[in-house]
Amino acid sequence: MATIIEQHDDDNMYEFICPICGTIFSAREREIDKYELDSTNSYYQIKYLVECPNCKKYVSFSDKNEYNKNKDNE
Repeated sequence: MATIIEQHDDDNMYEFICPICGTIFSAREREIDKYELDSTNSYYQIKYLVECPNCKKYVSFSDKNEYNKNKDNE
């Protein structure tokens, strides 16, 4: 079994609002799935798929907002 000697966790954190239940949550970069949609205008649209920790639904977002722990969430 491996033991962590020194942990370096420099993943970016992003903030999301679930459109289903309204929960504001953050997710690390490694927890976000990225996929591209091929539209009819011959350009790709990037979407991000994240699981809401409250309602456990996967929701797609078109952009990611950097998480700022000093900002007040309303």
